[in-house]
Amino acid sequence: MIVYGIPLSRTRLRLQYGDLLKTFCQRVATYLQGTWLMILHAPSAIFHQKQFNIWGSRSNVALLFITLWAIWSFRNRLVLENVLPALDSYVLFIRNYAAEYTTSQLVLNQPSHPSPPHWNPSSGNLIKVNFDVAFDTNSFSSSSGIVFRNNKGLLMAAAVFPHSHVLNSCAVEAQACLDVVSLAHELSFHNIIIEGDSLTVIKKLNSASTDRSLISMFISDIKHLSEGFESITFNFVN
Repeated sequence: MIVYGIPLSRTRLRLQYGDLLKTFCQRVATYLQGTWLMILHAPSAIFHQKQFNIWGSRSNVALLFITLWAIWSFRNRLVLENVLPALDSYVLFIRNYAAEYTTSQLVLNQPSHPSPPHWNPSSGNLIKVNFDVAFDTNSFSSSSGIVFRNNKGLLMAAAVFPHSHVLNSCAVEAQACLDVVSLAHELSFHNIIIEGDSLTVIKKLNSASTDRSLISMFISDIKHLSEGFESITFNFVN
């Protein structure tokens, strides 16, 4: 009688290794409805490229290699650790891993639906400006990226501004917006729409009240420069 899950003596291991491994393979094949009995009879043929078609679907091929993996692990426990593992645990491993693989393939094979672009062109002679920032909290440095597009979506200008000794993330956004207005003024864009993802800065720029926050200096400068445009709008975008 074979008792699973207990250490084996070296002598007993050498005598029973072949029978134990064959018994394990047969048990696995029985649990998996006999599909994998070919593993016992033709192990070299299944690896031949021309023989892969006998396994049918990609899931069957995956199940084959998962099973072989389990058999190899079972063999290593016998030979290297001198332990005869419980068969049911390996069968459960094969089933669970195969089910996980199948599920992952279903998810990967689902058609992706790309989200519609968030950017919409401006109308008339308006220039739309989008800006974004990157802030390094360790060095208190930042960079502002700015893109100008016309009503056809064509690129009119682009720039990157590095900054050092930046106070905080809110100041980064305010500085970037100031960069936008300053550059637009230099490029003689008189009608612009500025889009940014800092709700705090956009609200302050659209407010008629005097700002008294830590970024008030930026807000004041932006509003002062804005007076030189025929039209300027500040919009919040995610």
